Amino acid sequence: NNVTFSNPLGSRISGNLTVNGNLNVAVGHLNTDANKLTIANGGSVTLGTGYWIVGQLEKYATTGSSTINYEVGSDSITYTPINLSLNGVSSAGNISVRATKAAHPNLASSILSNTNRLNCYFSFNGNAVFTGYSATVNYTTSNVLNNANSSAFLAGLYNNGWTYPSMGTRTSTSAVVNGITRYGDLALAELGCNISATASSNSPVCSGNSLSLNGGYTGGFGSVSYTWSGPNSFASNVQSPSISNATASNAGVYTLTVTDSAGCSATQSTTVAFNQATSSIE
Repeated sequence: NNVTFSNPLGSRISGNLTVNGNLNVAVGHLNTDANKLTIANGGSVTLGTGYWIVGQLEKYATTGSSTINYEVGSDSITYTPINLSLNGVSSAGNISVRATKAAHPNLASSILSNTNRLNCYFSFNGNAVFTGYSATVNYTTSNVLNNANSSAFLAGLYNNGWTYPSMGTRTSTSAVVNGITRYGDLALAELGCNISATASSNSPVCSGNSLSLNGGYTGGFGSVSYTWSGPNSFASNVQSPSISNATASNAGVYTLTVTDSAGCSATQSTTVAFNQATSSIE
C-alpha cells in the first residue's frame, strides 16, 4: 500500500500505521504522537521539501550489514535525520528511532554536560539482533544549546545506566557515534565536569612530629586519582599522605590534584606552618 499525507497544517496518525509501499509526506509534517509508523521491508519514504516525520519511525533491518535512513525531526521546526550503519545483523527485524526535543531525564547521572548539549536525544528500539552499529546524527546549529562546542561533543547511551560509545567525525551540524552495541537513548553533549577537591593538614606542626595531609573530593565520576606536590620536591599519589619527623624545611604550600575516571580534574592547596621553638631564661 502507498500512503500520501498532504496537509499544510500537518497530519497525524491516530494509531500505529504500517506502510508496505511508499510513504509520501508531500505537504506538512507527519506526527505520530505516541504511535509508531512502520515502513515494512521493501517500503520507502518520500518527503516534500521542508517536511519530515515527527515521532517514532520504524524500519526493517535485513541480515548482514546495511544502512538505514530515518527521516525524523525532534519537532516541526528542527529536522534531525539519523542514519544507522548496522553490522553483523544475525536476526532480521525492525528498528525504530524517535527524536525527543528535551534533555534526557537521566542526563544528570552521566558524564555529559547538562547545559552545553544538543537540545534533543534519540531513542533506538527494536527486535533485530546485531553485533553493533554506528549512528550519524544530523542537526541544525539552532539545536545546539549555550554555544556548546559541537566539535567536542561526547556521546552517552542510556539503557539502565550510561555507556559512552566512541566518537567519529564531528562538525557543527552532525556527529558520528561509533561502537554502539545495544538499544537505548543517545545523547550528545560536552563533557560535564563537576568535581571539587579538598585539601587540609594538621598545621601548625612541631619539628620532629608527623606532618599529615588530608585529601578529598566531592562530585566526580567513577574512581579518582590523587596527585600531591609540595616543598622539597614532595610528591605523593596517596589520598592523605604524611611526612614523619618533619622539620621546618617541610613548611610551605602543598597542592592536591584530583582526577576522575572521565578525565575531569580539580586542584586545591593547603599551607603548612611550623611552630617556633621557644626557650626560657631562669
